[in-house]
Amino acid sequence: MSDAQHTELTNFSVASGDDYLLVVDSVGEVLSGSNILWQLFPQQHGVIMLDTPLISKSLIGGGVEILPSPPESFAVVIGATDTEPLLPGNYYQECRVVGPGGGVATVLRGFVTVTLAEIVVS
Repeated sequence: MSDAQHTELTNFSVASGDDYLLVVDSVGEVLSGSNILWQLFPQQHGVIMLDTPLISKSLIGGGVEILPSPPESFAVVIGATDTEPLLPGNYYQECRVVGPGGGVATVLRGFVTVTLAEIVVS
């Protein structure tokens, strides 16, 4: 991994039952040959419960795609089936890149607010 690690603080909101495409630009890490792991964790009274990921996506396991442009960017594909079971509230997200040599860099962290969908699609 690079000597100068960059962690982007990213917060977003999504309605329960919606799809969401999280695009992460220019993370400062070489993505070729790496694995990318993104996870969403619950919070309880403002305490992040890091041992219980509610959603997990990875380049190897699925749900993360390296983008052709800009360089060193990727997307996390969060589907409606991922967000539908989440209760309204605030959650913590974190994303790490594990390089081919085993080095780890946390490239993104932040909060996700899940809201109720106001419009019901039938």
